[in-house]
Amino acid sequence: MSELPQQPRPITVLSDHVIDQIAAGEVVERPASVVKELVENALDAGATRIDIDIEDGGKKTIRVLDDGIGMTQSQAMLALKRHATSKLVMAEELFGISTMGFRGEALPSIASVSSLTITTRTADSPSACQLKVDGGTLVSCNDFAAAKGTTIEVLDLFANVPVRRKFLKNKTTEATQINTIVSRLAMAHIDVGFCLRSAKRTLLHMPPHQHRMDRVIALLGMKFDEQLYAYEATESDVSVQVYVASPKMAQSTSRGIQLFVSNRPVRDKDLLHAVLMGYGELIPQGRYPTAIVFIEVPPQDVDINVHPQKSEVRFTQSRSVHAAVRHTISRALAQTSWINDSDIYRKPSVGHTELFAPQYNPTNSMRSVSRVTEPRDNKTETLREDRQQYSVNTDEASRSSKTTSDRSHSISSVQSNQSNQSKKLTQISSMMYLATLANAYAVYQCDQGLVLVDQKAVTSHMMKRQLKKEWLDKRVIRQQLLFPLHMTLSQEEIDNAAVLKEMLNAVGIVFTLVSDNEYMINEVPSIAASTNIEQLCRMVLKQPADVDVLCETIVTYSCDNLDDSALPEDIESLFDERMDGKPLMSLISHEEIYTRFF
Repeated sequence: MSELPQQPRPITVLSDHVIDQIAAGEVVERPASVVKELVENALDAGATRIDIDIEDGGKKTIRVLDDGIGMTQSQAMLALKRHATSKLVMAEELFGISTMGFRGEALPSIASVSSLTITTRTADSPSACQLKVDGGTLVSCNDFAAAKGTTIEVLDLFANVPVRRKFLKNKTTEATQINTIVSRLAMAHIDVGFCLRSAKRTLLHMPPHQHRMDRVIALLGMKFDEQLYAYEATESDVSVQVYVASPKMAQSTSRGIQLFVSNRPVRDKDLLHAVLMGYGELIPQGRYPTAIVFIEVPPQDVDINVHPQKSEVRFTQSRSVHAAVRHTISRALAQTSWINDSDIYRKPSVGHTELFAPQYNPTNSMRSVSRVTEPRDNKTETLREDRQQYSVNTDEASRSSKTTSDRSHSISSVQSNQSNQSKKLTQISSMMYLATLANAYAVYQCDQGLVLVDQKAVTSHMMKRQLKKEWLDKRVIRQQLLFPLHMTLSQEEIDNAAVLKEMLNAVGIVFTLVSDNEYMINEVPSIAASTNIEQLCRMVLKQPADVDVLCETIVTYSCDNLDDSALPEDIESLFDERMDGKPLMSLISHEEIYTRFF
C-alpha cells in the first residue's frame, strides 16, 4: 500500500473520473443499490414488465430488462453524462417531483465502477442501439437488434475499486438485499409485473395486479390472507392507506412495517413511531406489527432530495403526517374483531395508547377498502363504552400522581430489604392463593405479607429452563406431527434455515427440504405442539444462531398460546429467580401495607 504524502497538496479541480467514483460511493453502496436505481429508471420509463437477473449476488452480473419507452442513440449517450436527466430543468421543480429518479447520477456512477452495456430502442426506431462503457469510458456504440424498451447489464461491480468490493457480503446476503428492494418496489407499483432470478433460479415472480390487496398478500404470503384489514383516510391534505395485520402476526423486528411516500419506499423513525402508537397496547413491548403504509402528500410539502439513495424524506408538516398515520391505523384497528380478541386485547393504562384516546373526527371522509376482515356491527358502540369505562379526568390523574410520589420512599425501602425478606419467604412451605389481579398477576398470602406473581413470566421461565435442560442433556422431548406441515419459504428464510438447521434440530424443530423453496416440518418441541407451527417456524428463522435466543423465542411464543394460570405448587422456591433481569414475583410486606394507611 502506498504511503500518503507528507506535505499537504494544493487545491485542484478533480477529474470527471474521480468525481464519478465519489458519486458512485454515495449512490452505489452495494448491488442492491444498482438494482434499485435501474428498476426506478424502468418505472419512470413507463415499463409494465421488469425482469431482473443476477449472478453471484449481483457482484458478477446484474441485468435489468424493461418494456418502457426506450431511448434514442443520442438520448442514451446523454444519459451517461452526470446530471443529465429528463425529470427536471429548473430548481423549483425539485419541490414537485413525481418521478422515482431526478438527479441524473445513477447511470454515470454505476458505469464508473463496472462494465456497463445499454441496449435500448424506441417504438419508432428501425433498430436498437447498444453502448458499452468500461470504468466510465465509452468503448463502443453500435446498432443492434432488440425489441422496444431498455436492457442494462452491469458486469463485475467494483472490479476497478477493490477497496469497495471487499466490503460486500457473501452472494446469499447480497441476493437477499436485492430481493428485499425489488419486493418493496413491487409492493408500490401493482400495475407492473416483476421477475427476479438468481443464477436462473426464480426468487420472485409477480404478475401485474388490479387491486393492491392482492399484491400485498402475494408478497407477504398466504398466511396473511385472513389476517389483513385495509383502510384509507385523508386528514389535513395527508392521504393514508394502510394494510394492518392482526396483532397475532407481530414480529421480533420492525421488518414487517413497510413505509411508502408517493409510492417511494422510505425509512423514517417518526413514521415508524406513528405506526406503533396506532397499534397501542395491542402489541406487547418489544414486538412489532406487520403494517403496509402508503402516504400521499402534496409534492410541495415533501422534500425527497435529502438522501443520496432517496430512501429518506422530509415533510414540511411532519406532525400532521405523524398524526394522520397514527389516527388512520388506530381507526382501522377499531373496526376489526382483533380489538376484542381475549388473547391479545389488554386495557391500556391512562394516557398511554392512541387507540383509546378521545374520539377523533376528521372533517374529510374516510372509507374502508377491506375485502378480508369485516367490521363488527357493534364495534363503534363497544369502543365508545371502553373509552367511557377507562377514561380518567385530570383531577384523578393528578391525585394519583401525588399519591404515587408519597409512596415512593416506602416502596424503595421494601425493595432494599427484599433480599432479607426473601430468605424468610423461602422458609415457608407454601403460600395461600387469594386471587388473580388484572388477569396477569396471582396474589398469594404468606406470613410476611402479600406476594404478587407474574404468571406469564413464571410460566416462561420454567419452560425455558426445561427446554434448555433438555437441550443440554440432548433429550429434547419432541412431538411428531400427525400431518407434516409444508411451508414455502422466502429466499431470506431459506438462507437462515441452512444456517440454523442443526441448531433447530437440537431444540426439537425437525424439517426436511422438499423442493427449492418448500420445506416440510416433521417434529416440534412438545411445549410448542399446541401453537401455530408455521408462524413459530417463521419466527425462529429470523433469529441469530444462538441457542439461548432460539429457546427464548420458542418459549415466548408458546407461552402466548398456553394457560399460564396453572402455577407450580412449590412457587415460593422461585422467589429469588429472575427472567431478563426482572423478578418473577414481588413481596409487599405488612409494614408496606401499613404505611399506605397511616
